[in-house]
Amino acid sequence: MTTAKFTTVFDWDTIQSADSTEWCPLAPNQNVFVCGTYQIEKKEGEGNDPSSPPTHRLGRIYVFEVSDTLALKPHQVLDLPAVLDLKWSLQKICGKTLLGVVTATAALLILELQEDKQLVKLFETEVKGPNDIKETLALSLDWSCGRSSVDAFGDNQVYITVSDSQGGANLFKISENMDLTLLKRWQGHEYEAWICAFNYWEPSVVFSGGDDCVLKGWDIRTGLDTPIFLNRSHNAGVTSLQSNALFENILVSGSYDEQLRMWDTRKMKNPLHLLNLSGGVWRVKWDPFSHNSILAACMHGGFHVVKCKDTLNSSGEPTILASYNNHASIAYGADWCHLDSPSVKMLFASDEGALQPTLEYDHNLTLVSTCSFYDHKLCVSVLSEKQT
Repeated sequence: MTTAKFTTVFDWDTIQSADSTEWCPLAPNQNVFVCGTYQIEKKEGEGNDPSSPPTHRLGRIYVFEVSDTLALKPHQVLDLPAVLDLKWSLQKICGKTLLGVVTATAALLILELQEDKQLVKLFETEVKGPNDIKETLALSLDWSCGRSSVDAFGDNQVYITVSDSQGGANLFKISENMDLTLLKRWQGHEYEAWICAFNYWEPSVVFSGGDDCVLKGWDIRTGLDTPIFLNRSHNAGVTSLQSNALFENILVSGSYDEQLRMWDTRKMKNPLHLLNLSGGVWRVKWDPFSHNSILAACMHGGFHVVKCKDTLNSSGEPTILASYNNHASIAYGADWCHLDSPSVKMLFASDEGALQPTLEYDHNLTLVSTCSFYDHKLCVSVLSEKQT
């Protein structure tokens, strides 16, 4: 039997409302992570009049490097329009470590993490909606290179998909010459397309979920006018999706209906499993080691680690392994650090505080970052697992 607990190592006030956090997956920068913010600034006298100018949405990206100093402070702050999502490429592209960012001004940004651990903007392009009058927000993104052994297109190009607030999905490519090009935009949903994600085993397939409560699949090779499947089993908007990079045909989805669903992508009529997480499941992340645990940010339900080992290998049900409730507001952002357990132990070997009891040899340690909205709080914690 496995038991687990969270121990908070750092917490930090992001000033603006925090909604996303991501750890760099690539050595030697696996102790680097970012946090994105979203702050609404209304001008004096601005009301609900449709003719009034759009709400001004501000954002930042904080860049952190966790070390054994036991202090957390950003070594870079980038001021941007409000950040809705950010994700690192899981592979280097042309030798570069890249971060994708989408913003409230309908922009896709590609930033490079340089040797001095500073982010520098390489590209910025517009995410267009069908209605030029209506304000468009870019809501989520995903990279096609979730598995290093997969190149579905046979052209060594990397693809990015972006969803938007007009229900659209967008497909971009980065060529070997580091050119960013929009290939296709298609109307996927009636309302906001909260999430889009590649099938990491077949990156020509894109999944999307919207506020219309529909989960859809699309195949780039056969055209994007008609989905290859359509599922209406969610009882509220579909907010999160992620393909499993180790177990083929496994997809996880989250929804405002508070249910975590696991799917076999070959049979998308009904989910394999459902688990109630007592809050809208805004983000889901498979762990980067065994790929059999899910870190979920569940809005008013806090953060949970869901163990799926028995689910993936047999007919067992997913279960909540540990919960983290060190936030007083909406749980939006969460991610796993890619440092392995020995590296985490080495990082905090000099700590004599609350973390010290978790540094025993029989504990498996993983760093996790979480962030919440109205209390603008960012936390770094250690998840300690022990076999009993």
